[in-house]
Amino acid sequence: MSLYEDRFDTDWDTLDREEAMERAFALGVAAALGERNEEEFEAVHETMGSNYDASIVELAYQEGKNEATKGQREIDGDDADVFEFVVNEEL
Repeated sequence: MSLYEDRFDTDWDTLDREEAMERAFALGVAAALGERNEEEFEAVHETMGSNYDASIVELAYQEGKNEATKGQREIDGDDADVFEFVVNEEL
């Protein structure tokens, strides 16, 4: 199981904007740590009903990637430690 799937259930039908942003952020963190999940990101992205909401999801994903890079510099730990540190700090 991946870092993302350890924390988030992938068996969902709908997401509101806040849930989608949280998931996109966590997916970005996982991607920066080498665990890309394009299928889940596309599913989250596609749930957004407007271009505005879709762009917010994309920004959350990029921010997750950026924060993971910072997290790797801030803590001395493995990928799971970095993922939990960054996701817990931001969400």
